[in-house]
Amino acid sequence: MIWTPLALISVLVCLHLSAQPNLGGSYHLGAICKDGIVIGTDSRGNLFYNAEKPLAYFDTVQKVFAIKHCILSIVGLIGIQNKFLWSYLEEFKSTIPDDIAPTQLLQQLYNFVKEKYPTAFKDYIKLHMICAGYVNGVALMCAVNGESGNCAENKGIARGDTLSLFSLDKKYTDQYCLNRSCAEVGHEIEKAILDYPKRHHCHDKIGGPVMLLMVSKTGTVKWLKGRPPAIRWKTIDDFWSDFKRKKVTIHFEDSSYKKKMYQQLNIPLK
Repeated sequence: MIWTPLALISVLVCLHLSAQPNLGGSYHLGAICKDGIVIGTDSRGNLFYNAEKPLAYFDTVQKVFAIKHCILSIVGLIGIQNKFLWSYLEEFKSTIPDDIAPTQLLQQLYNFVKEKYPTAFKDYIKLHMICAGYVNGVALMCAVNGESGNCAENKGIARGDTLSLFSLDKKYTDQYCLNRSCAEVGHEIEKAILDYPKRHHCHDKIGGPVMLLMVSKTGTVKWLKGRPPAIRWKTIDDFWSDFKRKKVTIHFEDSSYKKKMYQQLNIPLK
């Protein structure tokens, strides 16, 4: 693969809740295939303080998005200042042209957050994203980690780290993906994501149904698996309100935190 430096800083969303832990979420893989580009993510969100072991986790969190004719995945933390990530992305989408390229999308997202949400900016640049699409028929996939990034043209694989099957199994090469469809490679990505928490004992950080989104050579964005329902929550208050009404299942790993949250929400603890 040919990776070239990406001359911009990543912009991602993290969440700080008053007197509550952060909301996180963590794994993605991307590949350039013979009929398009596919990105897969897990869908597990977790609650934690700093880098400690998660206090609780919940599923069906969207981490990969269609932005015009590009696809964008964001992993790490999933909201900021009482709003979930997708709320910011919906606002951002209205500010960009339909024919925006992946590199331009990342740069404009960076500018959007820096100018409109400056108090959150220091946290945005801590996380990871993959953005992909086609520019004049050329496949372009950019991976950004913190304040550095690289782009691949026409062939390449973007990995969350080197610990998944897509790194450990040597058959998963650039050429392997180029010889197969997004659906075929997406199936392998799904297996690698589901295998990851089993292999590395981190089910509280990575898991849930896998979501697969592709963009074709003509710029058509298509869900291959796990298309999310309509946005469930815009704000963190919405999330806790749904939990109180038993519309959200949270798996608590820390009994003292569970007791604290039930008390704050006035929910009887069985």
